[in-house]
This record gives sequence, C-alpha cells and structure tokens, in this order.
Amino acid sequence: MSAPITGDGVSREVFERELEARRAAEALADARRREVIELRRRLVVETEAVRSALAETETIRQREAGIFKERVILSEALRALTGKSGADEALQSLIEVLRHEFGVRACLFVRAEDQGITVAASTGPTQIGEVLPLPAPIIERPRRLALPASGGGWPAGLGDPDEALLAPLTLEGEAPGAL
Repeated sequence: MSAPITGDGVSREVFERELEARRAAEALADARRREVIELRRRLVVETEAVRSALAETETIRQREAGIFKERVILSEALRALTGKSGADEALQSLIEVLRHEFGVRACLFVRAEDQGITVAASTGPTQIGEVLPLPAPIIERPRRLALPASGGGWPAGLGDPDEALLAPLTLEGEAPGAL
C-alpha cells in the first residue's frame, strides 16, 4: 500500500520528512544565530578591555616619559652646577638649563648688596649687574609677589613684570641671594 497523497501530489511521508528537515534546519540556524550574537557580545567586551588596556599603557608610558624628562633635566641641572668657579657662573649655567628645558622667559639670580638687589645671573646677559627696584630684605624668604607698576627701573627685556616668584638661595661664603 502506498502512502496517502496530499493535495499537491506529495506523499504525506515525504511531506513530514521535509517538514522535519526544515524544522531541524531552522533550529540549527537559530542556534548559530545565538552563537553569532554571543560571539559579537564577547568581541565587544574584549574590544573594550583592549581599549582600556591600551589607555592604561599610554598613561603609564606618558608618566614614564615625564619621569625620564625630569631625570634628564635634573642631570642637566647638576651638570650645569658642577665645576664652576663661583655661584654666579654656576647659577648662570642653571638658568640656561631652565630656559632651554622649561622655556623660561625671564629668570634672574639676584644678590642683596648695599645699593639694593643686583642681578648676578640672568636669561638676558645684558641684565647682569643691574639693580632692581626692590628692597634688599625682600629676598630673605620664599614668596610670590604682586609687583606694583613701577613705571620703569626694571632691566631691559623684562618690561614691567606683574609678579615674581622668589626662592632664596643661601650659599656658604656668598652674599644672600635668590632666584
């Protein structure tokens, strides 16, 4: 006896087999789709982890580059201070390092003398020996000064500065000074 035939001329058995095969193929496709979705999700998570690791690596690299630069500058500063005949020469070398490494526009090493504060070393060599319009005791302690508009009296190349940072330097056998 043969299998009953559906309205399209296909036997019921063949129809059921095809239907089962289609359901199995759809189930397999759904499983693959879920696998792809899971793989994409993991890829996004892993991509973010890699980005985060790269950002941390860059932060560490920048920090290490900064530390290296600081060490180079410190080494340059120590080299500038070594083997000089006096404080003025050593500090002139140090000021050159500061100017070069930090882009310092104006830096002076000053000394308290009888006539006031005299420039002993400077980023502008023409300023050396000039007297500043400040009282000598002002360099005795570290401070940040708001300077009044003096209308002149400052060395050429400085203009009329608005403010100054003073860092006293006590050198044995030398007059009181400050950067």
